[in-house]
Amino acid sequence: LMARGLGALLDAHVTLVEPDMKGRLELCEAKGIEFRRVSTRNPPHDLVFHVEYVRAMNEIYREIKPDVLVVFNAAVLPPLLLSAHRPQCVIYYMLE
Repeated sequence: LMARGLGALLDAHVTLVEPDMKGRLELCEAKGIEFRRVSTRNPPHDLVFHVEYVRAMNEIYREIKPDVLVVFNAAVLPPLLLSAHRPQCVIYYMLE
């Protein structure tokens, strides 16, 4: 709902990136929202998982160069903050 609301408010394309976890239901399709699932060789919340996931997130970030970035986990911030591209707005929405 948050992604849909931001996309509608800003009239923008929205990309949601999430880990591809075994047994987790895939998000349904929604108009104007692209879903990308990142597969890793290690289970979620494992240290090596975080490294793999952050590397994949960094590649996607460099590809799409978002103007607004919503982050749900601080683990993805360090490489994104070192990137040459800077979004106009970063929202850290902490659910943990």
